Amino acid sequence: MKSTVLPSAWLRVRLAGLVAWVVGVQTLEALATVGLVVTALSVLPELRRIAWRGWWPLGAWLGWSLVVPSLTGAFPTGTGVARALDWVALPLVGYAVWTVPSRRLLVLALGVTLALSCLVAGLQHVGAWPPLEAFEPWRWTKLPFERVYEPVPGSEGRFMAGGLIFHRLKFAHVSALAVVALAVAGARAGSRRDRWLAWGLAALATGCVWVFPHARMASLALLGALLVAVGLLSPRRRLALGLVALLITAAVATAVVVDSVRDRLASALTVEGGGHRGELLASGVRAVESHPLVGVGLGQFRPSKFPSAEMPQHVFDNPGKTHNQLLSMAAEVGVPGAVLFCLLLASLAWRAWKTPDGVLTLSALTLFVGLSLAHDPLFQPTFSMAIVLALGAGLRAPATRTEGGQT
Repeated sequence: MKSTVLPSAWLRVRLAGLVAWVVGVQTLEALATVGLVVTALSVLPELRRIAWRGWWPLGAWLGWSLVVPSLTGAFPTGTGVARALDWVALPLVGYAVWTVPSRRLLVLALGVTLALSCLVAGLQHVGAWPPLEAFEPWRWTKLPFERVYEPVPGSEGRFMAGGLIFHRLKFAHVSALAVVALAVAGARAGSRRDRWLAWGLAALATGCVWVFPHARMASLALLGALLVAVGLLSPRRRLALGLVALLITAAVATAVVVDSVRDRLASALTVEGGGHRGELLASGVRAVESHPLVGVGLGQFRPSKFPSAEMPQHVFDNPGKTHNQLLSMAAEVGVPGAVLFCLLLASLAWRAWKTPDGVLTLSALTLFVGLSLAHDPLFQPTFSMAIVLALGAGLRAPATRTEGGQT
């Protein structure tokens, strides 16, 4: 029987795709898309080597979301289809990551991009940044350069930073995933130097996520994800408890010492500070009540389509979703679609629990669930591709355990 093992040149193409994916989710959507597609294509000749058993929840959710609403006339948007198709790569990621010639290069690309993005975010936060007019020649990138000039309320000279992605929430969400990946990579590093470099950068980036973008839920979700990672990675219970206490102390100290962070967290308790989330959630509930079985179609929900007489104008004009991922999904693909998505997440958690390298998947799931309580992270293309990469990378299939490249 002819071997299906790819030549080293093709494996280098796979590595290039993964590097583009890792860098792109922190910078440019187009680069991340190219990386995802190249990575997926590089795995196609070896599909037989992937353990497909247990992936039926993914097929069920994708099948329902892409087909069933359309049969009733609730057709998806192109963006909605693209975000759903990101998840097609999920079963391929684990095999791709664990068969490339060098996983160390992936971690290096992740760390360098994260460090640069945090440095840029720091400059944006303190106002040591060029004026908006300086970025006119770069408008073709479609990056929202104007988003990093939003002042922090009550803190003169401070701005809500967006790093290399020029969007404070996207920066916070994707950087939080990168922090979790570095924390796990440090625990798996082969040398003490690599371990402490990864952990040191993860610690610094955690502070950047907590302070620079003033993204409240991202800060809390990252804390939860790190607590899960520490608890699962620590070889001794006493050490785990000590690290957990250290993380919680650092988070509390940040909120106490940095006035703007404390004020930002407190503002979430007010209607205005919460962005009238109640109205956003109510519009989603009305959408589900109107279309409970199949929804309005992938990518089709907008608060303006299900308004109330009391809805503020800025909520009516909001191009986003309900600020709750599960509710938004139920609005777009119906309650059965949302249930199937929950089943998919539960199956990933179960697979990760039984997988030696599943800590990354479990920690990333914790982050995703936390973000989903107050945001629609899958509405962000870069995060959608990033979460697929993080979830899949932690699911090293049994068929790949003795194959592929070296760390």
